[in-house]
Amino acid sequence: MTAIKAFAASGLLAASWNLASPVLARDFTQDRSPPASLQCVGDTIVWVNTKTGVYHFPGMTWYGHTKEGKYICKGDADREGDRPTLNGQ
Repeated sequence: MTAIKAFAASGLLAASWNLASPVLARDFTQDRSPPASLQCVGDTIVWVNTKTGVYHFPGMTWYGHTKEGKYICKGDADREGDRPTLNGQ
């Protein structure tokens, strides 16, 4: 009976190790700052996901963190036809 328990425990240990390994974790430690050369006097700098046309404000989850995107003044984003995120991320 102990051999069966040991075998089962080793299988559970292997399975839990597999689940604990980092798989494609997003790196949210990179700098989220827009370039210093971007000047939006009287306007807010937003991050536009250029694939979807959705923009995010500073402090939001996806600000500076989509695969495709750029920093731009909010007014310019609106003129390009981009829209703000609807879910607050």
